[in-house]
Amino acid sequence: MPNLNQNCRVTGKPFVITEWEQAFLKRMDMPLPTLCPEERQLKRLAHRNERSLYQRTCDHCQKNMVALYPAATPFPVYCGDCFWGDSWDGGGYGQGYDLNRPFFEQFKELLNRVPRVAVLSRNSQNSDYTNCEEQNKNCYLTFGGGYSEDCMYSNFELYCKNCVDCSYVHKCELCYECMDLENCYHCFYLTDSKNCSDCFLGNDLIGCHDCFGCKGLRNKNFYIFNEPYSEEAYKKKVAELLPKIQDADVQARFQELVRTVPTKFAQINNCENSTGGYLSNSQNCQWCFDAKNGKDSMYVTFGESFKDVLDCNVSYVGTELVYNSQSVCLSASFVRCCNFSWTISFSDYSDSCHYSKNLFGCIGLKHKEYCILNKQYSKEDYEALAAQIIEKMRAAGEWGEFFPFSPFAYNETIAQEYFPLTREEAARRGYGWKEENSINNATGEAGTCKQCSKVYRIIPQEKAFYEKTGLTSPLFCYNCRHKNRIKHRNPPFLWTRACAECKTPVASNYRPERPEKIVCEKCYLASVY
Repeated sequence: MPNLNQNCRVTGKPFVITEWEQAFLKRMDMPLPTLCPEERQLKRLAHRNERSLYQRTCDHCQKNMVALYPAATPFPVYCGDCFWGDSWDGGGYGQGYDLNRPFFEQFKELLNRVPRVAVLSRNSQNSDYTNCEEQNKNCYLTFGGGYSEDCMYSNFELYCKNCVDCSYVHKCELCYECMDLENCYHCFYLTDSKNCSDCFLGNDLIGCHDCFGCKGLRNKNFYIFNEPYSEEAYKKKVAELLPKIQDADVQARFQELVRTVPTKFAQINNCENSTGGYLSNSQNCQWCFDAKNGKDSMYVTFGESFKDVLDCNVSYVGTELVYNSQSVCLSASFVRCCNFSWTISFSDYSDSCHYSKNLFGCIGLKHKEYCILNKQYSKEDYEALAAQIIEKMRAAGEWGEFFPFSPFAYNETIAQEYFPLTREEAARRGYGWKEENSINNATGEAGTCKQCSKVYRIIPQEKAFYEKTGLTSPLFCYNCRHKNRIKHRNPPFLWTRACAECKTPVASNYRPERPEKIVCEKCYLASVY
């Protein structure tokens, strides 16, 4: 079966449906997509609010809490203890299905009645202002990570300690304004590096210590702008440079190295027949990003230990045969078009359902089976009605489409980070918009952000970190610091580029207009070893 060429029904952009995708969709009994991969991902990410938090009360126990939803949200919002507890049952909200009405219309009615959990943070101490996190201690405004201690203003930090303003860091300590690090200690403004200590303003360093303004080094120490120094001369020079790390002349010299030292076409390690970025230990994975231990999958962003998955975001730990879903994790199997559901199987178009199977159009169920719109059915009645609903959805062109509405404003979600829209563009696509919310519960020194002019505070723990590291207090609020950091990270997209050395074509996640000297793996290895 040959590849098919299609045009996106929203953007008109041409895209290809590969032979593998066609076979997978047939296996999942799904139609061919009419949206390009970018538009499909945009719709899913518009359901993932990580960083916009509100203070409100739990609609069940009435205690004060931090939530992803403001008080005016139409549906009830429960704190974690109430949502995961046994004091309520989502089956009590069940409603009958009307075959004469559109599915999404009836699903939205259910959506506005069933309780949702305030934030997705569990088993943590003194870490209320976090989301999509677990097993933390003394963390503040961290998102998407866990198993960390004394971290602030970071996202996707795992097993970290005393890290501030960092993104995608793993097993790091005492790091500041770093991104994509593993096993690093006392590093500032370092990216795409591992096994480093006391490195400042660097990129693509492995096994280095005491380096300043360097790129592409391996197992080096006492280097400044890729030039070797004696230990004594290094320490004297860095003492002068470190307070000036953000000065224009220091940045310009480092950026010259960024432009001239070869850069590998994508962050792919130990992979076979795979394309994407920030991808490792995977086989037969195409267009996969921020993922590891994947197999036979395509268009996956944020994943680990997944197999036979297509068009999914956040697919972790044993997911298999999942299509067009967001945050479907933990041994999920044969799942189609679901959102934020863990350990589910043979389920379609369900949201916030866990430890369940054979669900269709359900919300907030736990340990259930054979339910449609949260109403319990016998196995025979469930299968008969689900088949009728699917045929109606096929005829209406709804089957295979992700949910067309989100409980979040577009600019509250990470869709805005990867696919930025203006307020007017979001409205034309049917998404809401909110003025940016900065939760301001903290006490401490106040400042006015030099970028957005909003007031922010330096909390006592943060001030102690700056004093310990010798860093000065930031001039921007944490939201602007996050935006300024993330905009330098490669997007989940590929461009066909030619190696700057040997002209071999490569699928790179570096935009063509980026200044780096992009090279293939062979030329890259020759440059660093």
